[in-house]
Amino acid sequence: MRLRMLVVAVALAVGGCQGPAGPAGPQGPPGPQGTSGASIVESFWCDGPVDLGDGRRLLRHIVYFTSDGGSLATCSVFYPGQQVLGFIAYPSTHPGAKAAGCNVIADLDGSANGAYWTMYIDTSHDTGKATLTDVGANNGRAVTLTCTRV
Repeated sequence: MRLRMLVVAVALAVGGCQGPAGPAGPQGPPGPQGTSGASIVESFWCDGPVDLGDGRRLLRHIVYFTSDGGSLATCSVFYPGQQVLGFIAYPSTHPGAKAAGCNVIADLDGSANGAYWTMYIDTSHDTGKATLTDVGANNGRAVTLTCTRV
């Protein structure tokens, strides 16, 4: 009998009885101003091969320009069997938005010294440029990228 009363008491406590919902609370303050809702208005796909004597690789810079004057860019180095990628987003107020410069760390000579490629676009000529910054013999190596509007 005591066990039955204990089970009923626990069931009521766990399930409980619920009363009617209370009144609605006050309206909260307005949230922060949202983004401009910019959309992509133009995009470019830029590629360039590079060979430092130990095998061919591909450099790729993909750029998206937005309706508010900003840009988004990825830059990639494709090795046989792998890819390294960099990404950047520029607001319209940033001076780099038009060239959409992007960096990607990629040691092509296996030295693991933090070499990186910087890629830019020149939309007036549908071309781009990738430049290697490295402590080795290939420092300053530049590759022209061919860009296609997509």
